[in-house]
Amino acid sequence: MSDETPRFKSENLPKYRWATFFEELLESHKDQPVNILEGADFLHTEIPSDTAPLAAIEYDSKHRGTFKHKGLLTFTTAGPDGETVTVDVPTIVWVYRDLEGIVIGVEVIDEKNNRVAVRFA
Repeated sequence: MSDETPRFKSENLPKYRWATFFEELLESHKDQPVNILEGADFLHTEIPSDTAPLAAIEYDSKHRGTFKHKGLLTFTTAGPDGETVTVDVPTIVWVYRDLEGIVIGVEVIDEKNNRVAVRFA
């Protein structure tokens, strides 16, 4: 028999909380190892073991999209394998926390239903 006990809690974060959440997330997770995967689903994508330190998270709520939505969200990692992943016009932000309440990941879905999964190691 498999253990069906949840290992995390998820929350669909309301848009009015995004700016504060991402500021606090950067404060608490800066320089920690992270995987950022475009086109990935947090729950169903196997995350590779290679990580890079989180360098920046920027959320611009005033960026205009192609439809009625607005916003631009950027995740940046540091080091020789550092990269920047941009979500143009995010519409949904899922936050995943361990059972102690620590953020272990975020999934962002944009206006075209593209996904970015961010997992902290």
